[in-house]
Amino acid sequence: FRGQGMRKSVEAVLHLARPKLVGRKLDQRSIDAFLIEEDQLPANVVLAVSMACSRAIAASEDVPLHETLAELAGVSDPCIPVPVVGMINGSSLAASPCPAREVAVAPLSSATPGDAIDAAYEFEHVLRSKLEQAGFHGVNVGKMGGLAPPMEAVDDALRYMVLAKQESGIEVINFGIDAGAELLADTQDPLSLEGEGGVGGDGGGGEAGSPGGGEAGAGEGGEAAALGQDGGELEPSEQATLYD
Repeated sequence: FRGQGMRKSVEAVLHLARPKLVGRKLDQRSIDAFLIEEDQLPANVVLAVSMACSRAIAASEDVPLHETLAELAGVSDPCIPVPVVGMINGSSLAASPCPAREVAVAPLSSATPGDAIDAAYEFEHVLRSKLEQAGFHGVNVGKMGGLAPPMEAVDDALRYMVLAKQESGIEVINFGIDAGAELLADTQDPLSLEGEGGVGGDGGGGEAGSPGGGEAGAGEGGEAAALGQDGGELEPSEQATLYD
């Protein structure tokens, strides 16, 4: 599967983790500490084995899994976490120069998980509309289902996310970035936060606000300026929101 399969992870569970776990007391914290200390175990194996232990503990005590996790976290009134939904894909997840693997949203003001999914769905449609208005027509979709416009900097993605947030009417929605740090370890400038020519990058020859428009939102020295709702620079309070 070109390195995307799970066979090596299964082998690691069977031959590295299992021999050292069989016969141990079912204690989540001690097992997690052991898994973290085992340098040979890949991260997806650590997570999978830890989750399996949580399920085993819940089953042995005949309680729902969420109660076991709540007790471990010291939470007396557990609730379903706010879903985090990927909106823009880049890096290894899309044919896009954007260095971040994923830029996501978390609709914090939603009262229920269903409302949060509705909010994320609405946000995606507004975001797509904003991208199309700026000239990103026929935007591709990345491997994780996010939009994959040809953007060169994370700031470019975040600016359009801010515009979509302002128009969507969602009261509180936070942004998150999956930097794909393991893919960036050998680069000198791993996560560019400034495009060379505003929102569209320094393509030259395009209209302001278009993907090729080097003048769109450009400040002095060619540095990108954050765009507000009307195409001007964001107010300081809005710029703070951009990095929430």
